[in-house]
Amino acid sequence: MKSIELFLVFGRGAAEGLKYSVFEEIERIENAVKQSLVEYDNLEIVREDFCQKYGNNCKNTTENGLCKNFVNGYVCGCQPGFVKDFRSSYHLCKDINECTMKSHDCLRSQDCSNTEGSYKCIEKKISFNEKLVNFFFWIFSE
Repeated sequence: MKSIELFLVFGRGAAEGLKYSVFEEIERIENAVKQSLVEYDNLEIVREDFCQKYGNNCKNTTENGLCKNFVNGYVCGCQPGFVKDFRSSYHLCKDINECTMKSHDCLRSQDCSNTEGSYKCIEKKISFNEKLVNFFFWIFSE
C-alpha cells in the first residue's frame, strides 16, 4: 500500500487571511487530496488521534480552545461562537459579537444581545406612541 504524508503549516499571518476558518480550510485540503487519489484502489487514510494524546494543550492554553485532528498532527482552534484573537495572544479565543457583526437572525422587532459564545434576541419594548406611529405607517404605506 502506498503511503502519502502531508504537512501543512499555517503561520499567524496566513491564518488571518484565510477565507475559511482554519478547520474548514483543513477539511477542504484533505478532501482535495482524497479526490486526487481516487485512482488508487483500497486507499485508506489512517489517522492517529493526536487530540487524544496532545490536545489538552489546546484546552490548557485558552479557555475556549478546541482540538481538531489533522494529518500528522493537530490544530488548536476555537469553539463555536469564538475566534482566535491574533492581536492579543496567539492562543486566545475571544467571543464573536454576532450583534455588531450583523451575523444574527433577530427580527426587526427584537434587539440583539451578545452573550459569551452566542447571542440572544430580546423583544423590544415599544411605547404606546411608537405603536401608534408604526400602525399609521403600516396603513398608509400600502
